Amino acid sequence: MPMLEKYQIIYVEPQKLSAEEKIRLFNMSDVIVGAWGAASCNCVFMPEKSIVIKLCNPDRFDDTW
Repeated sequence: MPMLEKYQIIYVEPQKLSAEEKIRLFNMSDVIVGAWGAASCNCVFMPEKSIVIKLCNPDRFDDTW
């Protein structure tokens, strides 16, 4: 977390936000760092050329899709 804060990336728990709040948050985000999961769907609301960094456990990653 301290490394992310250095780049002004804040910690947010999307599951605690309303749908409108999620849309607004992702729409004004240039960079998203997060765990692989359902909240990733909100990336469709991000501006073009935004950066998404997904974190996943390599032991559980399924690359068949």
